[in-house]
Amino acid sequence: MLYKWKDQLLGDEAYRSMRKRKLVSPEDEHAAQLERIAQLEQQVRQLQLERDILARAGDLIKKARRRNLWVKADVRLAE
Repeated sequence: MLYKWKDQLLGDEAYRSMRKRKLVSPEDEHAAQLERIAQLEQQVRQLQLERDILARAGDLIKKARRRNLWVKADVRLAE
């Protein structure tokens, strides 16, 4: 009677949560972690490259703006 009540109340969910799950071997887990580390290191290199490119582009834009300001000032003085 107690088991019927438990089955009615909890249903199959209780059994699913108590079933043994596949355990991952330490070697497989270690290999997966090493692979993830390699992916993250590659992503870090890519992001660093993008950051450096954007910083250089920002410097070039600032330099071009300063040159344009000097050119405009020279034109005004010449007039």
